[in-house]
Amino acid sequence: MAAKKKAPKKKIAKKKVAKKVTKTSAASTSKSATKKPAKKKVSKPVKPKPKPKAKPPSPVTIKYSCGPLCKADVKHKHMDQGASVTLHATNTGVTIEFQDESPFVSGHGAPGHPFTIPNNTKVFETAKNKSDEYVYTLDCDSCAKPADNPSMIID
Repeated sequence: MAAKKKAPKKKIAKKKVAKKVTKTSAASTSKSATKKPAKKKVSKPVKPKPKPKAKPPSPVTIKYSCGPLCKADVKHKHMDQGASVTLHATNTGVTIEFQDESPFVSGHGAPGHPFTIPNNTKVFETAKNKSDEYVYTLDCDSCAKPADNPSMIID
């Protein structure tokens, strides 16, 4: 058999360091070359934020009873302006008269014009929109008058 000739060895030339172009950089260079001029940003008019709605005033209930003195369940009851107020005579009829002015929109209980709540009934009122303390006298049908006067405080 004939001997095979060996292929001559190729001379290895020094490799030139070429800048590699990746797909992303090639894509960005092609895009930047054809990039359109940026549109001017037009600012939209800013809408004012809606103000948070005011929370409606919490309803208030004051219970009146005898045991052994005529009393309100809370001696100095606080309430919001415009609050719905329920006055409840639980086991006796009560008469209420305010010393200076009535805290209610209706004016019930103003000085010289007391109002009575019969036993086991409720009266519904609305507090004025005026912050103040309203001191009143309280008389019950079936027990002794309290030693000092209660009040309603509108915050």
